[in-house]
This record gives sequence, structure tokens and C-alpha cells, in this order.
Amino acid sequence: TAAVIRQALGEAQAGRMADACRTAERGIAQGGDAGPLYALLGMLRCRSGDLAGGVDDLRRALAGRPADHAIAGNLATVLVELHRFDEAVDVATADRAEADPSLRLARLRAYALQQAERFTEAADAYRVVLTREPHDWESWNNLGNALAAGGRPADAATALRRAIELAPDVPPVH
Repeated sequence: TAAVIRQALGEAQAGRMADACRTAERGIAQGGDAGPLYALLGMLRCRSGDLAGGVDDLRRALAGRPADHAIAGNLATVLVELHRFDEAVDVATADRAEADPSLRLARLRAYALQQAERFTEAADAYRVVLTREPHDWESWNNLGNALAAGGRPADAATALRRAIELAPDVPPVH
């Protein structure tokens, strides 16, 4: 598996994406560790512009490694790019988001919920991020926007004021 990954990455770095995909596919067909190989294949397809194929491969990778935060984050990111927000939320579950030490899944979850107009859930998800990163001005700003969209202007103003305190020179916050 490691040799297949090295070869595919070398081909991708040389700009031979189709060869890289074929190498990963051969590795899977020859019984290599499917989780990392599907994860690699999914990212290669996405970089080649085949987002739908990349989603399918990343789903296979996640099925084989459901606790892998990187695979879940990559899949959720592609789903957000495709505006498939509810599916992104299904990948970036609350449990996965809370278990991810990088907070990438928590941020993706919050954003996807907000884009899906599930504003109360989005606000709760932004609070998960802020519990661990209280100086994250962008999450305070997004929390304010979610609260405003959810009909809570006073709470939104409080969150937005905190964002301004943390990032007074960032125009979008104002």
C-alpha cells in the first residue's frame, strides 16, 4: 500500500493525474489497504475535477475508516463545495466534530448547518468551536450571523461585538 501511494503521489506531482488514479485503482484491485487508497483516489479525482467520483471514493474510504478525521474532513469539504450541505452535516456529525482535535470538522459542521439554514443547530455548532477556541474571531462572527438569521438579534449583536473586539481591523466583521 505504501509503495502504491508513493507511486501515485509521484505521478500526481508530475501532473499525470490519470496515471495516479489508475495506480491507486490497481492498488485497490490487488488487495491493498482500501481505506487509504480510496482516500487518495478520492482526493486525486477531486483535484482532477471529478468531484462526484471523488465523493464516491471518499465515502468508501470513510466506510472503511469511520474514525479518520482527515477523510471525514475531506469528504465534508467536497460536499460543501458541491452545496450538498445536509450530506456534509451527515459526515461531520456532532460526535466526529467533537472528537476532532483540529476543529476542522466542527467548523465544517457549523458552516454546513448555517448554509442549510439550520440556524439554531449552526449556532450550537459554532459554540462547540468557541468552547475550545474562544479567541476565534471568525467563529464569533459566524455565530453572530447564524443567530441573526435565526431571529436572535440581541444575541447576534453580542457575538458580533466579540468578533470586533478580537479582530477590530477586519472589515467584514463590521
